[in-house]
Amino acid sequence: MVKKNYQSLCFFAFLMLLSVVSNGCKKKEETTDLSYLSDSPVVLAGDDGFLAVLLPNGGTKWTPTVINTNTKASLKKIAYLYYPGNDYGKFVVVGDSGVILYNADKSCLLWEKAWIQNPNAKNFTFYSVKFLNRTDGLAVAWDNMDRVTRIFETEDGGLTWNDYPLSTPITVPMYAMNTADTVAVVAGQGGTYSRINIVNNTNVVTTLANTNTTPVVTEGNIYVIDAIDNGVYFLFLGSLRPVSNDTTYAWTNPVAIASSSIGVPLYNGRFPNTVPQKITADIYAATTTSYVNGVADSIYLAGGTNGFLAFKEENPSIANPTIQPITYPNQSPNDTIFGVDIAYNQVTGNLVFFGCGTGGLFVVSANRATTALRYSVAGYTGTIRSVFKGRTNN
Repeated sequence: MVKKNYQSLCFFAFLMLLSVVSNGCKKKEETTDLSYLSDSPVVLAGDDGFLAVLLPNGGTKWTPTVINTNTKASLKKIAYLYYPGNDYGKFVVVGDSGVILYNADKSCLLWEKAWIQNPNAKNFTFYSVKFLNRTDGLAVAWDNMDRVTRIFETEDGGLTWNDYPLSTPITVPMYAMNTADTVAVVAGQGGTYSRINIVNNTNVVTTLANTNTTPVVTEGNIYVIDAIDNGVYFLFLGSLRPVSNDTTYAWTNPVAIASSSIGVPLYNGRFPNTVPQKITADIYAATTTSYVNGVADSIYLAGGTNGFLAFKEENPSIANPTIQPITYPNQSPNDTIFGVDIAYNQVTGNLVFFGCGTGGLFVVSANRATTALRYSVAGYTGTIRSVFKGRTNN
């Protein structure tokens, strides 16, 4: 791997020559005008080992760098750790073929593969990763050989990963994971989910169809778990379908589960709103931010099939908050949004929405604009599955 020093143009040019000769890591000359963002990187991950870092160039332009990951794995999810003294923080990326990557230096341009304590790791498809603090994290994977879901844990910030024992086997793929204090929740195929007690390594497996939901969820997958109200609830989203097309429920997908009583699902009055707005897209990505300008201002961003990208904002000044669709150039019903992120800069006050997906899709919307700008990332036309922006000012 090649380390590029972006702070020195001469040294940078020299390293660029070396990277082309040795590893083929391509530095694109094109620049993207994202000057309204702060000076922390945006990381994008996708199919065929695609990994790109957008770094600020003089504070007014952003230049994408495509990282040579030495893999053709589909990279599916990004986790992030930020703490003072580490500049841009640490990004951890997981994918299929047992691949876990992390940035090994503060420039975010040198990446290495993590060590996984399992000789059959190449048979694993990692779907999600989440950190509880600066050092401890969990990753969920499907074992394509033994046909079970496996959980892995790290205690060194993502450098090494060990098998995490489960008291009850999970025999279907888990596509999503989130955590709150000492509880982790994984969910996936057929509406199956499992609550994991991190302290004593116990877990219970159930499905939404076997719990008391109103209306009853009978089919579909869970692709997203978003922790809201500081983990008081977990919001499940995906391709879930109720037993009937009841118009009293604004959204067919979300189900919220109280983290203190997993197994008693209920529809939550936040993203599924009392204002009738029927959304039929399958949701593959969602995220939440709770405070903007010091106000308890909850903003939810979600993306999915049919080119669906939308946000909803709740604060005391909004009487009847509604879901706000976001449009972007060349939007198509064939588009699928696989990744979203919200970045809020406390210094500048900028609030930025990101979306990524099929066909190299990467869109950015600043300050609640319902029309997003679309950017090409080094000409990549595959599927970008995850996006995450560093949080140097959060």
